[in-house]
Amino acid sequence: MTEPSCNKVFSARAYENLMRKAASSGFGRLEIPGKSVEGDPVYALTLSDFSVEDDLKFHILIAGLHVGGERAALLAFRDAIRFLLRKSSRKYLERFAITLMPVVNPYGCFRKTEDQYHLNSSGYDMYTGRHGKSFHYPELSLVDPEHEPELAAFCKVIDQVKPEILLDWHGASGLPGTTMRETLGASLSNHLITPWGTRLLAAMRQEVCKGKSAVFDLEEYLERIPAPPEYRAMYPSRVRPSNAVFYPDLYATIRYHAMPIVMEIGQAETGWRALKGLMDYALNPPPEYRGSLPVDHVGVDFGAIVASSHGKTPGERRRSRCELQEKSPSFLTFYLTPMRIGEVGAALVLGNSGKQIMAGDLLLREMARHAASEFPAGEPACRRKLFGKLSEQSRLLPLLANTNYSEDIPDCGTLQEGICLQFFLPVGHRRNLRITECLLNGEKMAEGEEDGYELVRGSDGWHLFLNLSPKRTRHERLFHVLVHYEF
Repeated sequence: MTEPSCNKVFSARAYENLMRKAASSGFGRLEIPGKSVEGDPVYALTLSDFSVEDDLKFHILIAGLHVGGERAALLAFRDAIRFLLRKSSRKYLERFAITLMPVVNPYGCFRKTEDQYHLNSSGYDMYTGRHGKSFHYPELSLVDPEHEPELAAFCKVIDQVKPEILLDWHGASGLPGTTMRETLGASLSNHLITPWGTRLLAAMRQEVCKGKSAVFDLEEYLERIPAPPEYRAMYPSRVRPSNAVFYPDLYATIRYHAMPIVMEIGQAETGWRALKGLMDYALNPPPEYRGSLPVDHVGVDFGAIVASSHGKTPGERRRSRCELQEKSPSFLTFYLTPMRIGEVGAALVLGNSGKQIMAGDLLLREMARHAASEFPAGEPACRRKLFGKLSEQSRLLPLLANTNYSEDIPDCGTLQEGICLQFFLPVGHRRNLRITECLLNGEKMAEGEEDGYELVRGSDGWHLFLNLSPKRTRHERLFHVLVHYEF
């Protein structure tokens, strides 16, 4: 690769030497998922303890999508690799597989002399993806992979890794004595990414601030909302709007429900400190996360029921999460009203066929007229089994926001990887609580991590998790839950 003389901060030769040295450490695996238009390799380096089964690890992908002139990000990648290969970091390599793609755009990074050059030689920007025009929708295939092979390599790695977290690192310029205001958040760029896992972001910021620098809290200050032109015209200058276009880093979210975190880096140590904060949090999460990261909650309504991934290991949950994300357009949730003290009820159905099992041909918008005990759930005996314990006043109402108020819910196959249905019980965690009865489709459920319920005293209240194994979900399209508890 020809090196412009201006690349004094981090040369192509130094970069390649770093990749190969890390790969030879015994804890690295170097792959070339694609090449640039010129044939320069787009590297993907995975650091992990490969003697530990992959299913026991979380997957983190860290990418520098354009990095033209953003040398501080490159230096952060260098220091993150050095940090992960320390002897003191072995505990992280046993629990995580960290894949790094420091230079997705070798042309903009190493072949161009201009600062902040973000295009490849075909004139395509890896970061913006031509403001969403790089993809076919809804299948998310690339429109022009011949002229965007670097972006194709990035998407290929996402498909392989299916990360829990995608870290997108930026940072200009990295020259000695220079810095920039450092930021960390889930909605940094000119597009809207719904932020979640705010406690995780706070833990990362806290670790960064133990070092030389401090990081700006984007989520707290930006106040971005999706703002269409009509809204902006009615209320000008009242909010900071976002241009809700599809950027390539959203590919991991739409496909696999990965949590995207974007960083602007001024000091090289900010990268590895943020990564350390993330991993430390994952090793000791709040009890209601049950040893996982905040990406398990795939289908969420407004508190009645949450569709979460199933499994005991990160790998099992990853496979379940990816399936749930793919099939989530077919989820329709119902909530039991009125909510009575000591009782919680809800239902999740898969598509029209699941809804028909529960409520026949009733229109969703008319369900409020019918008591749940009147639902035509199969034969009368089945109806009594499902709804016999509900009072005449009880209603199971659909959360129509899931469907954009459409009566036609797309069908999907049954769940092959299981599901966990989570309920937040309205009782403070300082009070003692016990479950007196947990019913699924009228069947009494016992406690169990694989197929049964778990009651967790969380940091924010009581949580009930109903774990439904693949053996069960492969034959069901209706999940009606009725729980009684006392405190």
